[in-house]
Amino acid sequence: MSIDAVPDAPGMSTRQRIACLVAWRLMVRYDPALGAHSEVVGRAALRLASPARAAEWYWAGRLHDFGKLGLPRVFWNTPRLFTDRERAQARIHPVVGARVLHWLGAPPAIIEGAYYHHERWNGTGYPHDIGQHTIPLIGRALAIADVWGAITQDRPYRAAMPDPTARAFLERYAGSLFDPTLVARFLASPEPSDGNFYTRV
Repeated sequence: MSIDAVPDAPGMSTRQRIACLVAWRLMVRYDPALGAHSEVVGRAALRLASPARAAEWYWAGRLHDFGKLGLPRVFWNTPRLFTDRERAQARIHPVVGARVLHWLGAPPAIIEGAYYHHERWNGTGYPHDIGQHTIPLIGRALAIADVWGAITQDRPYRAAMPDPTARAFLERYAGSLFDPTLVARFLASPEPSDGNFYTRV
């Protein structure tokens, strides 16, 4: 992929486009499976993005887990649930990702997405246990897109949920884990098809 293949977003400079491309290449090289998940999250984020912010939100989805590069790949691919100690280590990745993306010169929305995507509507997320509208919009959107990507894909410790079950999962936790308005918008929006995906970004 050349720099010309990185879609523009309002106010997105050449340096910021290069930062996105560099970060994406590093992530895919680190773990192709993480790249595949992040592509799903990027596409899911498009279901919540305004046309003016579509490219930026797509890249925020693609790079939301960039901080996972701070730990060995085998850490994330263990075929079991984390121990308490491992869970504490894992919870550092939003901070690491945001710091490195800032250093690379990524756009602010992409940095915010990496930093806030594990915060939850009811304040039970991390890294800061904030809730509702104190979570930036991109963080609330990526919380939904990330979980959608996770539950609709196979993981080492469980099989993917079928689409109806995944939709019911989001509906069940709307208003507790997720912004209920955004959940309703997400479920009402069709997944971008290959035919219209690139025209949106």
